[in-house]
Amino acid sequence: MAGRLAILFLFFVLSTNCLPFDDRVYEYSNDDKKGDAFKNPDEAMNYLVDSYCLPAADIICTAAYNCGCQKYPPFISTEHCKESLIERCKNRVVSLKEVFSSGRVVISIPDIEGCIKHIKKVENSCDLPDEKKLDGLCKSMIYDRAEIGERCYYEICSKGNGICRDGVCTLLPSENEPCEGLCSGESICIDGICRMSVVENGECNNDSYCDLGLVCHNGRCSYMNQNPATCHTTEECSWGYVCRGNVCIRAEDLCISKDTCGNRNECIILPDLRCKPLSTEGEICNNSLECEEGLYCDKGVCHKAPDKGENCADGIYCGKSLICSITDNLCIEPPVKGENCGLSREGFMVCDEGYSCIEGVCKDIPNTGMECGSDFKCVEGAGCDFKDNGSFCDSLRDEGEPCLNDHICKSQYYCNFEENKCRRRLDRGSSCKYGNECLNGLTCLPDSRGNYICSPIPDLDQPCLDRCKSGLVCKNVTSEGICLPSICGVVR
Repeated sequence: MAGRLAILFLFFVLSTNCLPFDDRVYEYSNDDKKGDAFKNPDEAMNYLVDSYCLPAADIICTAAYNCGCQKYPPFISTEHCKESLIERCKNRVVSLKEVFSSGRVVISIPDIEGCIKHIKKVENSCDLPDEKKLDGLCKSMIYDRAEIGERCYYEICSKGNGICRDGVCTLLPSENEPCEGLCSGESICIDGICRMSVVENGECNNDSYCDLGLVCHNGRCSYMNQNPATCHTTEECSWGYVCRGNVCIRAEDLCISKDTCGNRNECIILPDLRCKPLSTEGEICNNSLECEEGLYCDKGVCHKAPDKGENCADGIYCGKSLICSITDNLCIEPPVKGENCGLSREGFMVCDEGYSCIEGVCKDIPNTGMECGSDFKCVEGAGCDFKDNGSFCDSLRDEGEPCLNDHICKSQYYCNFEENKCRRRLDRGSSCKYGNECLNGLTCLPDSRGNYICSPIPDLDQPCLDRCKSGLVCKNVTSEGICLPSICGVVR
């Protein structure tokens, strides 16, 4: 459940990456047989927000409220939930502007409408919408115009019947054919075979066989929005209920384990994140980053990491000032010029001070015009600029100049991802969204109303999200939780 709480609202359709474009120029088009619904990419993006983002957010947030997600602190209200999901959805749409502008993809209005109809099926469910099913049912909302066998540039092609593999539109398997991922049409890959989802009262082996909004109960796909008159097991009850004395009764809200929650609910530990000192040897930890340098976390306790010449712990952790060799998994001194890069808790492809990892080998820090190292390092006065043909060191940019990342902007600026331009870093109390906007010494944190603003980096025992002052780490200091259905995971 913890991983699913970070689920992206747009699932598959608006989160795929595109291959590099060629030089061809296409006239923009859409797949609306009723007429020209939009005449340029900006209108297309606005249409996608209005026709998909808004109704999908309304459906899911209303269902989440009806399932009791208001008990979950991130869920402030239905309107706040919708605002959050719509904003995330808009950001995904904006990230595809280049794809829309290229003219290589088609937006299918009928498939958008069909996707919304599928999402509406979760109205009577408290389960998080199945990503795999939505991937399959909504994949043809946006697709490359290439047909099977033709060159393609976007993940989905041939009106949703193909997938772009190695730049070629490849036919997806059809119903009853073996599969590993997506299937053609509206069939879903279930237990390695493309199958149509089972409707209400149809036979099933597990939930994956059933249509959206249905669950597999006693071998049949059914709704679970009502409790039976009598029960023998908790699995027969609706969401959040337990079977006691042959009657379904609502479970307690608070929990310390899943066992006390009702059917299909999970015990979500409500985080109380606070800045705490790094754990010393023998102290409790959740991961190795909570331990002091030279220690690593094993079975919930910080242990001394291996010394020079010993095998790395977990393939990465070594004693203080040592790193892990990628060639023989031994702890070594940080590699210098000409030696293979190593691994450490600070990151992958590590070199000694004054060097940068380039193509797996430690070399001099790249100068202007040279390809950036894997750690984005460039000489002083230059930054790593992302280009279509790779990442190269270039002169640092001033306010208003184009950017794709913070590395290319001068230190007093950040890269505004909504306009891809360097902008002046924000003062304390300013509204922030992506976490890279604030002045040094500040970070993006929620205020009492849930609005994110630039705030001082938290100190000892202060609430935190991820960052703390030097020498401290953001830890969860509680083990108490609340029983919630999985749909509450859409709120974060």
